[in-house]
Amino acid sequence: PAINCKQVLAIEPMPHTYQHLKRNAEINNNRFKPLNRAIYSESGISLHINQTGNNHAGASLRKEGFSVESITIDDILESIDISPGMPI
Repeated sequence: PAINCKQVLAIEPMPHTYQHLKRNAEINNNRFKPLNRAIYSESGISLHINQTGNNHAGASLRKEGFSVESITIDDILESIDISPGMPI
């Protein structure tokens, strides 16, 4: 069925989970766009995320761990051409 929206983004910083998300998008005819970023207060920052085992809830910012680029919610909205205050 048709979805009444312009664009759907799925934001995921964890590399392994992001790969599953990308595959899911492909299986679903790219009805959504996966984005491998971490939402943060500034865009373009290289964040280091450390995860304990397979527990995503235990992930935290550290000096060691994998690196992912940050993005702000404002920059996400700007990239899909939504003005601040506009209903989503």
